Amino acid sequence: MFCKGIAFLDALETNANLGLDRMRNLLSRLDNPEKDFNSILIGGTNGKGSTTKILAEILRRHGFKVGVYTSPHLVNMEERIMINNKPIPKRDFLDLLTEIEDLTRNMKEKPTLFEVLTLAAFKYFSKKKVDFAVVEVGLGGRLDATNVLEAEISIITNVELDHRDVLGNSIMEIAKEKAEIIKPNAAFVTGEERNEILKLFRKKCLERNSKFFHYGRDFYCKNLKIMKYSLKFDYCGLSKYIRNIYFPSCGIYQTRNIPISIAAAEIIEEKYGFTFNNAVIRDAIARISLEGRSQLITLKVEGKKSRLMLDGAHNPAGMKALAEVLNSKIIDFDKLILVLAFSEKKDIKAMLDVVLPYADIVILTKFNSKAATSQPKDPREVAKYIKDMSPKIEQMSIAKNPIVAVKTAIKRAKENDLILVTGSLYLVGEVLRWIKSR
Repeated sequence: MFCKGIAFLDALETNANLGLDRMRNLLSRLDNPEKDFNSILIGGTNGKGSTTKILAEILRRHGFKVGVYTSPHLVNMEERIMINNKPIPKRDFLDLLTEIEDLTRNMKEKPTLFEVLTLAAFKYFSKKKVDFAVVEVGLGGRLDATNVLEAEISIITNVELDHRDVLGNSIMEIAKEKAEIIKPNAAFVTGEERNEILKLFRKKCLERNSKFFHYGRDFYCKNLKIMKYSLKFDYCGLSKYIRNIYFPSCGIYQTRNIPISIAAAEIIEEKYGFTFNNAVIRDAIARISLEGRSQLITLKVEGKKSRLMLDGAHNPAGMKALAEVLNSKIIDFDKLILVLAFSEKKDIKAMLDVVLPYADIVILTKFNSKAATSQPKDPREVAKYIKDMSPKIEQMSIAKNPIVAVKTAIKRAKENDLILVTGSLYLVGEVLRWIKSR
């Protein structure tokens, strides 16, 4: 039965005409479930998935029932739709897909895969009576299916060049698309710091009577200490000062996403008259696990232990954030073995420019296109790019799939080497799925 629901999803387009009319029409036929819960909508080029999960965990740890909707998934489709860290059960997922399939059967213009999953998430959150839904924007903002929400808080983590074929060729064009998630008479939080983009966001907030909060002025991280495999810092916020926040991750870039999440929690606290405890916030962050985001794993294969880092950096800005990790003292290694795969439409040369200087060995592969909404780049073409760039690399090879690539990396790795799997969340998802199945 579950296969039937997946077959329905497989038949849907991933890149049909973008717009909100289909969503609004279908939501009205489902009795507008998106109006049954408080929502926070989180967009941005990088960091929106992490911010979604961090904020949701802060709310959950204070006793709220919290729905989370993210994309793409890493291991299973159901992990996109979660309540209190538990993925939607297969039975509930199938029931919702069946209901939506029946609803769309006679439609001339069928909804996209992302629209159907968004509908399923909102209906599930309504049915289960969540207190809050923390929702990650899929692509851009203005025409994204999630933008039907009348969110109490909208967040844009940052703005960088990505998805130019859809969002525009300049930073300001992309910023304008993302700014459309700012809601009337609500609150807006951003981690962006460039003046021209802040000016655009501030103007939009004034037009829509939305309160405006930004990193560096209203809240920030201070007293950062970089330790082995972890970070410690203080949060200086809207009204809170939280000392010695410990974060067990190598992701230095999370020192932007964590303050954004806490600032959003402070806004919720003030709006609803809640009292959020500093110690609970601190503990929530200390215990959170963000898969595929500078995630360190010790893996034993055929009696040999190796260190892997899984990072879903998939654009130049994400690679620069990852380079900051490699440059720091948060993790030590002798040689870096890169396992790389990319999506077809990404700025691959710009990403390689950032990460190749750290590499000693490169293993290229491609992810399974059936599990992705974008096509993988042929690794042979990536190999040509690398040869033209003439980096100082000891070895370069091509593996037929991500699992063979990781096994090859493990064979070549010495005791203090680091295997870095990056370039695509789809690649990271395949490797993580294999690790969990062992």
